[in-house]
Amino acid sequence: MYEKTIDSSPGLGWLCSREGARIAVPLCLAILALVIGVSLAGTPIVGYAALGASALALLVVILLHDPFWGLAAYMVTFYVRPGELVPALAPLHIERVVGLLALAALIWHRRTGERWEALNHRVTLMMAGFLGIMALSVVTAYWKTLAILETIEFAKILVAYL
Repeated sequence: MYEKTIDSSPGLGWLCSREGARIAVPLCLAILALVIGVSLAGTPIVGYAALGASALALLVVILLHDPFWGLAAYMVTFYVRPGELVPALAPLHIERVVGLLALAALIWHRRTGERWEALNHRVTLMMAGFLGIMALSVVTAYWKTLAILETIEFAKILVAYL
């Protein structure tokens, strides 16, 4: 007599879908990590370590869900430079750690997700060919140091493009 249907009205019905589960699980883990970190922040040394570890766990969960946020977190740490604001954090190289985590998340996401279409694109092949020509032209360059430096700069551009 009565059929069960999924309500399309706004609310929490989207959590039952596959897409909702992909969003809800990392979000719940991130909130849990943040709550644990804040609750342990009462003790002096352990609190700071727990807060830092919970922030790192939060970052890892967010990065594994969407690598774009890793790039955003890297840009924030790059411009804020926590090692310069608090000199005690300088040996930790927080910018490098966040950058490496973002890169690892991107590689993981591409490996487990869809194919990396940029590698098969015509423009990518042309840029890779141009990089090869630049590398070969170093041999005949008059100013070899500048040729090597410019080849490295173009290689950085190609990596950023990918």
